[in-house]
Amino acid sequence: MKTRIFGRLLGVFALGALIGSGAGQVALAQTTFLTGTTTTDVPAGSSVTCTFGSGGSCSTSSISAVGNAEASANTPNANLTAAEPGSVADGDYCLYFEISDDSNPSTPTGLTQLNSSVIGSASAYAMNVYSQIYEGTAPQFVNINWPKVITRCYSGVNGVDQFGSTGSSSTIPALANSANTDEVYVAAMFSNTGTISNTTGDLGNTQVDQTQWPSFAGDKTLGTCNATVGAEAFSNGTNGAGLTLK
Repeated sequence: MKTRIFGRLLGVFALGALIGSGAGQVALAQTTFLTGTTTTDVPAGSSVTCTFGSGGSCSTSSISAVGNAEASANTPNANLTAAEPGSVADGDYCLYFEISDDSNPSTPTGLTQLNSSVIGSASAYAMNVYSQIYEGTAPQFVNINWPKVITRCYSGVNGVDQFGSTGSSSTIPALANSANTDEVYVAAMFSNTGTISNTTGDLGNTQVDQTQWPSFAGDKTLGTCNATVGAEAFSNGTNGAGLTLK
């Protein structure tokens, strides 16, 4: 008898009367193990140590876009309250992509900063990305120069999987493959040089505004587990960030 085991050796499985998990010695008839692209034949009567893990199985995200909004103040030393989507509700996960002529503005009360300041080539302006679980109050950015804030809110989010940013390129770098099925990739790019567009062309649910700091934001659902998250390119971009929600 020859037994064939396909895929990863994960979780709990049965071979004849054997049901096992963890690590152990298994005596089998001649057995072929197929793991990835490797095939190993184990002679009859031999033993093989099998290690089982909890990895390899993907959860499925259930994320929905709630809405988008934008606010700006074309003045120095401004106090700017982020705009809210009309349909946002307590418990939604909101992202705030902020750019201003401040290299390191204070984090607004209630927000978590997701990145170090992404400094532009002029070393004066910078982009920051923040998040919060919405609880009825829009954040306020205090004493900030010529700010613009893009708000994007989602329901069903369990945090951020991967994050990447750029302060000197029109391209947001590729991220690690998604850890769950149906994660949502969200990206925003600002420009200090002119009209902006998404040249990769694969983002939906877009926000485009060519005033003050020209900006482009959008998202896409990554339909499979371990999905490739490639670089996202824009025209005339100077400060941008992309992340995957899980």
